[in-house]
Amino acid sequence: AAAGRLALRQVIFGGEALEPQSLRPWMERMGDEAPRLINMYGITETTVHVTYRRITRADLAGQRSPVGTAIADLGLCVLDAQLNAVPVGVAGELHVSGAGLARGYLGRPGLTAERFVAAADGRRLYRTGDLVR
Repeated sequence: AAAGRLALRQVIFGGEALEPQSLRPWMERMGDEAPRLINMYGITETTVHVTYRRITRADLAGQRSPVGTAIADLGLCVLDAQLNAVPVGVAGELHVSGAGLARGYLGRPGLTAERFVAAADGRRLYRTGDLVR
């Protein structure tokens, strides 16, 4: 690697909500190109990760964790309490669908019924409880 550069290609964050401003010292020293910083949002019900987002300097201005876009075997929708889609930019609960989603909780039918719900189009959705825009 060139002087001052790392051979590392990516740093992946996961587990807790990322506070983008906490990366300011890193960005000031290393920039946002090499290595690339990746935020992964996830829930156990999808076997760890749901979304992917590359973090750039522009994200430092935000106060919330930018979760990004769905990984290949999952879908995302932002819904209100009645399971209706909310307009872009309006806060709502994140719901996850797709082949990578669990079928429910083993031996916990009540919790499964509460968290895994049917969409109007018949898809099975998981209610994350997380508010997003």
